[in-house]
Amino acid sequence: MNNAEFMKIIAALTEGRMRWGEKKGEEYANCEEDRFNNFRSIGSRLGISPYTTLLIYLNKHVDSVNHFVRSGMSTSSNESILSRIQDIQNYLDLMIGMLVEDGYIKEEEYGN
Repeated sequence: MNNAEFMKIIAALTEGRMRWGEKKGEEYANCEEDRFNNFRSIGSRLGISPYTTLLIYLNKHVDSVNHFVRSGMSTSSNESILSRIQDIQNYLDLMIGMLVEDGYIKEEEYGN
């Protein structure tokens, strides 16, 4: 695969992932007011940080990808390997947003 083909795939996947992330944000959190509400409320109920809550969700999908690779590239789930990878990417995006909001990452670091 050449670079142009690869970048075309990445662009299409990024667009789709953004749409999916927006849909999921509406479902799990009142993202108009607090995009990270789900992580805050569950973390509060469990006595853990929002970051830890996010990490738990993220690791669920990482475990699925690990299983996929270890089992010889087969999936036993109704979710595709692509959706698992996209969920991982979305959780990492959410973590970046939380880090920006909390001042750990500055705009000049991601704004290029």
